[in-house]
Amino acid sequence: MKSAYIFPIVGTVLFLFFNLYVYRSISARFAPYKGFATFRPALSLLCVALAILDAIFFVGFGLNGSFKNELLYKLCVFCMAASFSLFFICLAYDVLSAAAHVVKFSENRRKFLKTFIDITFVIMAFSYIFKGLYNALKIPKITEREIKIKNLARELSFVVISDVHLGEFLKKEFLQGVVAQINSLSFDALLIVGDMFDLRSDELGDILQPLEAIKKPIFFVTGNHEYYRGDASGLIAAMQKAGVRVLQNESVEFEGINLMGVHDLSGFRFGYMQPDLSAALAQADPDKPKILLSHQPKYVVDFVRDEVDLCICGHTHAGQIFPWTLLVLLSQKYLYGLYNDGLKQIYVSSGVGFWGPPIRVFADAEIALLKLRKA
Repeated sequence: MKSAYIFPIVGTVLFLFFNLYVYRSISARFAPYKGFATFRPALSLLCVALAILDAIFFVGFGLNGSFKNELLYKLCVFCMAASFSLFFICLAYDVLSAAAHVVKFSENRRKFLKTFIDITFVIMAFSYIFKGLYNALKIPKITEREIKIKNLARELSFVVISDVHLGEFLKKEFLQGVVAQINSLSFDALLIVGDMFDLRSDELGDILQPLEAIKKPIFFVTGNHEYYRGDASGLIAAMQKAGVRVLQNESVEFEGINLMGVHDLSGFRFGYMQPDLSAALAQADPDKPKILLSHQPKYVVDFVRDEVDLCICGHTHAGQIFPWTLLVLLSQKYLYGLYNDGLKQIYVSSGVGFWGPPIRVFADAEIALLKLRKA
């Protein structure tokens, strides 16, 4: 089976299961209440509609790489957000109810406890979805980290953003807000660590115009989403036209350090623009600190040992939607924040945007200010 078909099939089946579970869980939970029978057809219709629109998303994105109809795309991803959120809430409350059922209570106390759990279920379901939507669409917070680097000529500060995902949801106005936050900081350069786009280069228009307001150097490396529409070269050219220095398996001297960047791991999958750390290292000054930009932490885990002092990554969105966090952690090993594996330091940004469902739960977006200090 072609790999292009695996994503839509697995995604469709998984979310079909989610919606079936939601229907059965809610039905079982509220069936004892008087009047639920009149609500059941509406619940059935909701779950069927969610399953159909989830499937449309996976088929449309998996086979075509993008949606021609922006309204349909937005409707589908909102449904994905609802499906996943309701599934997790239902699962969590089913476990809670099962635990409560094991404990011995009087009949009156058991009825009160069930009613209390069911009421909080409704509150939590709405809170999970709408608070998650708010977190995804608001301007990211600023986080500051101090990182010790050996042989540093002078103290430096880098603003790091990743996973902007400019596209159907996040547009020029969102980037303007991010740039305004960035310009409120004191820094030496802006580092953009991949997944800037969910668009083709011929769809960009003036979406990158806000970057003109940044008067410091800007560096960029590709992420996996730059490859998905078969237009990575066009997107790189668009960034270069906007005055951004794109690091393509290379190293540049910047303020006494080697600032290095490699292409994304997706280059291996698509067969072009593959990451090559050795090419970047060949250009680096061995007597100066080495800072590597690599979109996916997995690349650092698999290909980088002690050749660099600090790796800066993105990709994970800090999990974006709890408990999806656990799967991301298994896939990438490093989820969010500053790590030290004994050979080098790794900083993973939580990103400023989102992909798929416009929702973030226990995974706030961020603009990171990394302050490099002498060790």
